[in-house]
Amino acid sequence: MKRTPMPPRKNYMNGSSLRSSKPPAEGELKPAKPRRSTGKHVGESAGRKALEKRVGDDKLCEVRLFGICFGRGGNAHHRQNRSQQGKWDVRNLLWVCGSGSTGCHGALTNTNGRRAEFEKEGWIVPSHEDPAEVECLIYTRRFGHDYVLLLDEYPWVELAEFPEGRPGHPDDLEVPQPPRDLDGVA
Repeated sequence: MKRTPMPPRKNYMNGSSLRSSKPPAEGELKPAKPRRSTGKHVGESAGRKALEKRVGDDKLCEVRLFGICFGRGGNAHHRQNRSQQGKWDVRNLLWVCGSGSTGCHGALTNTNGRRAEFEKEGWIVPSHEDPAEVECLIYTRRFGHDYVLLLDEYPWVELAEFPEGRPGHPDDLEVPQPPRDLDGVA
C-alpha cells in the first residue's frame, strides 16, 4: 500500500473548524498565530549582565546570612518580587547563594517570620517602595559588610548613612586601651 503524505494541518482559532474536512470560507476565520515564548522576561539579560559586573569574578554572596550562607553566589534574588512589579533592574537584584529553597536565597524566599528583619536590612523591598531608593546591607570586596545604595552603573554601589537605631558601625566603636606599664619611665 502506497502512503501519501497528509497536507499540513492549519491551526484555526475555534475548534469547530478543526473537525471539519474542508477549510472555512474566505474571511470566516483567520488562522491563529503561533505564540513564541522566549523563556526570558523583559530586561532579564541586561539585568543579569549588570549584576555579574557588580559582583566581579569572585561571585561572592552579597547577603551572607550567618549559619546559612554557602559563600559563593549563583542566583539573582529580586529585592522586590516580580509578582509585585519588581523589574530585572540591577538596583532590584542581589547576588545570593543557594536556590529558591536553600542558602541565602531560600532564606529570603521563605522568610519564616523574619520578613521584618529582612526588610530592615533592605534585602526585601515592599511593593509600595522603590528599590533604587532603599539602602541595603550587602557584602562587597570594596566595603565589606555595609549599608549601600545600589546604582545602575559603575561603581555599582554608594555608601549609605548607617541607619538610626542600629548598634554602632564597627568602624565607629571606641576600643578601650589597657593602661601601659612603663616601669616607672615617664
